[in-house]
Amino acid sequence: MTIRNAQIAVAIAAIVVIIAMLSMCARMPAKDKRAILGNTGYEVAVTFTPAATAAMKKLGQGATVEGFFYGAPVEAAKDKVDEDGHIPAGMDQVDIAANTQTVKMPGSGIDPDVMTHIASGKPSLMVRVYSSTTAGTPNQLDCTTFNGTLAAAQTAPVAIACDIR
Repeated sequence: MTIRNAQIAVAIAAIVVIIAMLSMCARMPAKDKRAILGNTGYEVAVTFTPAATAAMKKLGQGATVEGFFYGAPVEAAKDKVDEDGHIPAGMDQVDIAANTQTVKMPGSGIDPDVMTHIASGKPSLMVRVYSSTTAGTPNQLDCTTFNGTLAAAQTAPVAIACDIR
């Protein structure tokens, strides 16, 4: 074997190893991808006025806390934006009784595959609360919202105040 053939054989072997390594990265289990994100949980401190609590109890309804993860797109993902110009990255949803409480949100709704499309690689978060209604029944609550970064939401419970409509 000539030196030239040996160099070609080594180059081919290196390419095969690189391709194998890249294919293993592409097939990373979802659990491992979630681990890369780290802690994505946060808390929401929901307060209800006495009138809101009484009305919801009379209606036999609870409330739903939703957290929507999103971010600004990287240049290559500008075609994947929603109508607000953001990359949707998942959602958390927890049903609660309509009384003042702090809700632990899991943060498990984030899609780790979408994070590569978000410019900073760190998601923003929009939290809202509404009445857990039956189909066709309008939302009975008028609640404040939170719109900021997940990092900010993790520093202290997100404050949401609810009253009856």
